[in-house]
Amino acid sequence: MVGKRALVYNPYLGTLGGGERYMFAVVQLLRTRFDVVVGGNTIPSSALLLERGFPGDCTMIPMNDRAFTGASADFDLVVVVSNGVPPRSRCASSVLILQFPFPERLPWRWAEAALNRRWLSGYQTVVYSEFVREWTQRRLQIPSRVIFPPIDVGRFYPEAKRPLILSVGRFFTSGHSKRQDVLV
Repeated sequence: MVGKRALVYNPYLGTLGGGERYMFAVVQLLRTRFDVVVGGNTIPSSALLLERGFPGDCTMIPMNDRAFTGASADFDLVVVVSNGVPPRSRCASSVLILQFPFPERLPWRWAEAALNRRWLSGYQTVVYSEFVREWTQRRLQIPSRVIFPPIDVGRFYPEAKRPLILSVGRFFTSGHSKRQDVLV
């Protein structure tokens, strides 16, 4: 497709976790109407993407936040995945997929917070759940729209509830640990 162009920027692209699964679902949807370019700090190989069940045929370019801001003006739509305040977008149509507004990723000084809130006003914000929507309102004072992650339920047959807890997440100790130790 030639014509409209979209840039999807994910600084965590090398992670290839749930946020990236959501992002690639957005990419697949956008590809029906746009030529899509995916940008990120780390670009996984096509082989690794395919091995993990992601599309391996996307146009991908390495970029950081600063490069994103510069490139954003050349696109008709930009989508940014973030855990806090995203980089500035110069695109007229910008969407922020806010995974969770972690306090360490948010501004703490009044002047910086005001500047970032102005940047955020240029984005339409999307979140995964009502829980994240509530925390986005509390921490950033911006509205957001919940669009639940797409899931493939296959052949799902509901059974009687049992007293079980299911936690899905990788085990690691830094960053946004899924805190399996608390569940145990």
